[in-house]
Amino acid sequence: MSADLHATFRKSYPAGPRIEVEDLKTAGPGTTTVLFGASGSGKTTVLRCLAGLERPEQGIIRFGDELWLDAHSRTMLPPQRRGVGFVPQDYALFPHLSVEQNIGYALNGKPRGQRQDRVRQLVEWLGLLGLEQRRPRELSGGERQRVALARALVRRPRLLLLDEPLSALDAPTRERLRGDLRQWLKALGIPTILVTHERTEALALGDQLIVMDAGRAVQQGSVPEVFSRPANLAVAGVVSMETVQPGLVLESAQGLVTVAAGQSKLISLHPPLAAGTEVYVCIRAEDVVLVKGDPVRSSSRNALSAVVTALSPEGPVVRVGLNCGFALTALLTKNACEQLGLKPGDAVLALVKAPQIHLIPR
Repeated sequence: MSADLHATFRKSYPAGPRIEVEDLKTAGPGTTTVLFGASGSGKTTVLRCLAGLERPEQGIIRFGDELWLDAHSRTMLPPQRRGVGFVPQDYALFPHLSVEQNIGYALNGKPRGQRQDRVRQLVEWLGLLGLEQRRPRELSGGERQRVALARALVRRPRLLLLDEPLSALDAPTRERLRGDLRQWLKALGIPTILVTHERTEALALGDQLIVMDAGRAVQQGSVPEVFSRPANLAVAGVVSMETVQPGLVLESAQGLVTVAAGQSKLISLHPPLAAGTEVYVCIRAEDVVLVKGDPVRSSSRNALSAVVTALSPEGPVVRVGLNCGFALTALLTKNACEQLGLKPGDAVLALVKAPQIHLIPR
């Protein structure tokens, strides 16, 4: 039987939000689908509906050939029969039980030897050896996260649901565990749906992305595609596209579109648009290259004369504000910024390749 999830449903709350999902799909074994959006956009509600913890009033949810929900016929498979592993945001570990007991709780009723073998496997795999008898209060944030994941996996689920799995951790632990979690999810070989509002986590953990905005799933696609080519202005805001500038199409020729933006002209690799079409010009900060002087052998089709307006350090990177006839943002490593000797008022060239300029018709 296919291990793919297909879901279209609507969940409403009295005097509250309405959550709508259309054609949500997992991408096969070992892949992670990220539900991405701001707090309150409906991500957790979607996860709870898939787990069977909330009942949509309209729609259908299928997993392979198995019907989990058909609102029209009032069919709803209970959570315990869906074969889903669910890790809530707060992990929900039993404070009075040990690590070993927390992990094995879902196997109550199974033969003792079988239960012990399965718990031991997960303890070893997730690096929890030596912690088996500790209570949750005696664990670090990263250790609690691994215990919650082990508990969700102990019954060998067909689908794994993770609600902000790293949000309860401090920044250094979150960064360290991000890579571990990616490896674990790949090794599991089961489809995973993960909720996050952090762009870094979506990029690091996801294979495909579903953007949630005001209760609706507004765009689905591969993670790089959605972040680089938002379908509309609302999605551009959700994925934090740094530069969104109104523009006007001047001409289209040979697969390239020339656009006026502010006092500058840009060339974008884009399907033809009629001259006079109003658009939004979208540019990610990491796609902007800064140089002083003339560019050497650059494959960029756009070289914009710019003035540095602001430098904002953000850990290992620096966000650079620019005026190039419109407001543009670049993202440089600290080392690159120091090598250029950038300071406000400096004249630079901002290089952006044509395929990295995305146009949204207004």
